[in-house]
Formats: sequence, structure tokens, C-alpha cells
Amino acid sequence: MFSMPIKFPDTAYNGAIKGKKLVRDELTNIIVARKKKLTKTKLTSGGDLSQMLLMTDENGEFMNDMEISNSIIGLLVVSYKTTSSTVTFVLKYLAELPDVYNKVLDGNLLKS
Repeated sequence: MFSMPIKFPDTAYNGAIKGKKLVRDELTNIIVARKKKLTKTKLTSGGDLSQMLLMTDENGEFMNDMEISNSIIGLLVVSYKTTSSTVTFVLKYLAELPDVYNKVLDGNLLKS
């Protein structure tokens, strides 16, 4: 049987859509607050979420709020399953970002 998710009220699918919006909004609020805090304290390195806010790509551009939010949600989803899923997620991004891979390999991830 073929089925398509339809956005009817009081269905699991509709609840998931509402939940996604709540999570995304809360993450955005946290990201914005953390950016303000980093700007005020002028930190150049940090742990947890601060590290994602301070990382730049090869062009010196910072990740935007949606990219940071997607990364956090991705980590939450894969870590829900098993540790091996998280390791797979990390390896996937290291394979896609050879400059980051080389920094990890050299132990210089926190240096820009």
C-alpha cells in the first residue's frame, strides 16, 4: 500500500512538523544569544556550540544560523540511534572537508 504524509490536525505527522518548528526556533534563539555573548566577550575559541560559531570555511565565512542548526539536529538524530551512527556522521563530514580532516589529523583543529 502506498501512503503519503498529509498535514491533518492531531496526526503524528502534523505533530512532528510542529515539533520540528519548536526545536528549530529554540535552537535559533540559543544560537543568536550565544553569538551576542561571543561578540561581547570577544572570544576567539570556545567549546560546545561556541566552536561552531567561530569556525570559518576556506573563504573565511562563518556558518549561518541554519547550517549550525542543521548540524546540531543532525548530531541529535544520529546520536539517538547509536554511537556508531555518530562516528559515521563525523567521518562523513571529515571526508567532505579535507581541510578540517587535516587539522584534526595534525591536532590543530582549534587553530584557524
